[in-house]
Amino acid sequence: MRILGMMMVFIACSGIGITYSYIYKKRVEQLCEWKKGIVLLKNEINYSLTPLPEAFEIIGRKLEGVMNRFFDEIAALLKTNNNKTMSSLDEKVIKKLLIDSCLNEKDRKTIISFIKNLGLLDKESQMNNLELHINYIQQEIDAAKKDEEKNNKLFKTLGILSGIFIIVIFI
Repeated sequence: MRILGMMMVFIACSGIGITYSYIYKKRVEQLCEWKKGIVLLKNEINYSLTPLPEAFEIIGRKLEGVMNRFFDEIAALLKTNNNKTMSSLDEKVIKKLLIDSCLNEKDRKTIISFIKNLGLLDKESQMNNLELHINYIQQEIDAAKKDEEKNNKLFKTLGILSGIFIIVIFI
């Protein structure tokens, strides 16, 4: 019975460490998906002249996971609100759409700020704004990759070692 308890503690601690390392990996993937979505949005606006609700719907079909749902929900919100502007969307609603993501608070604030400013400028200014945002997101992706490399092994090792430490204390 005691050995079973020790194994459960070890597995739980290891699982926590692996979960934390997984969050860093998923953040990089979700930032890459966000960047892909913004590049697609830029192309939809620039070349197809697609209105924002339809553009978000089209992009939502091309993305995966959390970003797929995010773009689809924004499109649905814009359509149900009679194509109101992006700035009229409630910030709490946008935050709620990102709650299942592995993005940190800074990423969420950046996305909300970006979404709220969409459609307020003329086409050329909007293209410049999209390009600046793409460059900023690329910098965030690079920083997130460095964080992932640094913290991935750390959290896995910390989880395993803390499990072993707790077992040693109980022995």
